[in-house]
Formats: sequence, structure tokens, C-alpha cells
Amino acid sequence: MRVKLKGVNAHQDNYGTGWAMDSAAKRRDYILMKRMGVNFIRLSHYPHHPYELFLCDSLGIMAWAEIPVVNSVGKEAFVKNAVKQMEEMINRDKNHPSILTWGVGNEYYRDYFTKDEMEWALRCTEAVAKKAKELDPTRPTTQAQNDLADDRIMKLTDLHGRNRYFGWYTGGSAYGGFTGYDGFAKQMEIERRKYPDWKVIISEYGAEGKYGYHVPNPVRFDHSETYMLDFHKAYWEYIAKTDWIAGSTLWTMFDFVSFAKIGNVPHINQKGMMTYDRKPKSLYYYYQSQWTTEPMVYINSHTNTHRTGDLSKPQPVEIFSNCAEVELFVNGQSAGKRTKANGYVWNVAITQGFHDFKAVGTQDGETVRHTLRVHYAPGAANVAAEKGKDSD
Repeated sequence: MRVKLKGVNAHQDNYGTGWAMDSAAKRRDYILMKRMGVNFIRLSHYPHHPYELFLCDSLGIMAWAEIPVVNSVGKEAFVKNAVKQMEEMINRDKNHPSILTWGVGNEYYRDYFTKDEMEWALRCTEAVAKKAKELDPTRPTTQAQNDLADDRIMKLTDLHGRNRYFGWYTGGSAYGGFTGYDGFAKQMEIERRKYPDWKVIISEYGAEGKYGYHVPNPVRFDHSETYMLDFHKAYWEYIAKTDWIAGSTLWTMFDFVSFAKIGNVPHINQKGMMTYDRKPKSLYYYYQSQWTTEPMVYINSHTNTHRTGDLSKPQPVEIFSNCAEVELFVNGQSAGKRTKANGYVWNVAITQGFHDFKAVGTQDGETVRHTLRVHYAPGAANVAAEKGKDSD
């Protein structure tokens, strides 16, 4: 049976306590992930507390555990330490049935590396992967790379994680000259033809989205939930239909602290499906509609209740649902039923003022509902992209 990996990356980080997360906070997080439909988690980028693996075991979530070889490598002492960390992690965690793969490192073979740095990265990978196989020959090894100095390193692990940010970051060989998020599918097809033997997991993809910030004309770096949603749709729709991609771990489940961030909330990485204090963004419900089977319906978006637009034209109302059929009601009147095949977007004639929406989904005789009150006003906002760089 084929099982698509529907995963997320997660850090041990919690609003108000930082890394000082108790077991109750960890359990809350894993339940939130499970409700979204997660069946796979990448414990990035270091060994997490054993209690998290206990939660994976008990909730039926597969895990990618990895050591903190991140962004660069050193020489003899560094390699020796990396091998020791892999040994300690496997000896500690190998009896957890949830462990799917051992990760040897993240983004440490960049296209700007010197020849000497490349050679040490290759040595480190070979040594760490060898130690993992000695201690646990039953599980595959994995690396996660974005741009690559060359393809030699990819041969040293069983699985091949690709960190992909087309449509967010741009430039460098990692993006193949593509700038939009449509470049993701194009570049992956190129890699497939070039490396048909790679066993691919999309180990990272994501874009920033500030909670409750929606725009009519989304653009890269506007940090809107609107752009974030469009970005993720393009990625997941390709991953879901592509058999040779095992699945993905999107970046990231929760917003987290990052000293390098220069976006519209300083020092907070906003690529999460939920905020730092665990409020769901619209994207959480999109993935729930894609990844779960328990009937659900959601009018997009609970944080976009005051909207502007050209009210002389029909306004789009989008619904996320895993149901076979959904009916939309506007102010008590049916706007019609739609099916999955036709997509869950209605174009509705709207007047200025408040409107009450109700979505009713049906699946195998079960009915689910969601309601939302939205105020509409004429006009349109002008949105400009933010300047500047970003980091994972």
C-alpha cells in the first residue's frame, strides 16, 4: 500500500517559555498536528526530547530524527562530533517504532562552498551515514539539501530531501532561473529526468504569512496569508499527484523565534500553519481539507471578515472541505451546490454591508457546517512587496 507522507517540520519552541516546553505543551502541539492530518514530522534540526517520540508512537505519526549538522561543516573534530551525535541519538531512540529515517544534516553542501569545504562535507556525510547503518541497518538515512555544489553528496544517503522555496527565495542554482512558485514543479521535473534513481522527499517548502493579513492582489514578500495560501496550493497539488515524490515536510507547523528575521514581525519566522501562540491560520484548514477524512468544511477565512472590492462584480467565496458535496448559503438563500471535481469557489453578487455565509458539507450521510459573517465595502487596497531577504 502506498502512503503519501503528509508532514511538517517543527522546532521545540513555545510562546512565553521558549525552549522550556513541558509535556503538556508538547502534547497540545502534537494533537494540533494530528487534527490537521499530519502523519509525518521532521524533528528539525536536532534531537528532540524523547517524549515527542512517545507522542509520535502513540498518535501514529512517523518521525524523521536528525543531528544538528546545519548550513556548514568543520574538519576532523567536527566530523568526529557529528558521528558521536548520531551514535548517541540512535542508541537513545532506535526502539521507537515511529522513527522512519535518520537525518545526517541540513543544507550543508551549498553551491558557494569552496573545494575544501565540499570535501569535508562529503567526509562528514559518509562517516555519519556509515555509523547510522552500523547501528541500525533497518532504517534509511536522509539528508536535506537546497542548492548543491554538485551531486556527489546525494549518493551518500538512501533518501534525498529537497528544500524548495521557489516563489519565496530566488536566485542561485537552487532555483534554476525560475522566480515564481510555478518553478517548483518545473525544476522537480528537470531533476527527475536527470536523477531518476533519487528517492525524493520535499523536506522543506514555505512562505511567510502574518496572521489575519489578507490582500486582494498578493505578491512575493507581502507576508500575507493570501500569498502564503497560493504558494502552498501550488506545491501541495504537485506533490500530491506525483508518485515519485514520497511526500513532504512543509516549513513549518508553528511560527517560531528567529534572530535573523526581518519580515513584518521582527524576529518571528511566520511560515507556520499556526501562530507562535497556536492560533490557526487559514492554511491550517486548507491542509486539513487535503489530509483528513473526518468530514470538515471551512469558509476561508475566519480572519478576513472585513473585505473590500469592486462590488459591481461578483465576489469570490472559497470553501475548504474534504466532503463530496458542499452547499453555500448567503443570507439564508442557497448559492448552489458544488462538488470536489468542480472546486469549492462560488462567485456571489454582494452588496455593501454585512453578509452571513453558511457552508454545509455532506459526506457518506454525515453533515458538517461552518458559518461566517463578513462585511463588504467598495474599494481596493494597494499592496507593495517588502524589500529584503529572508531565512528559514
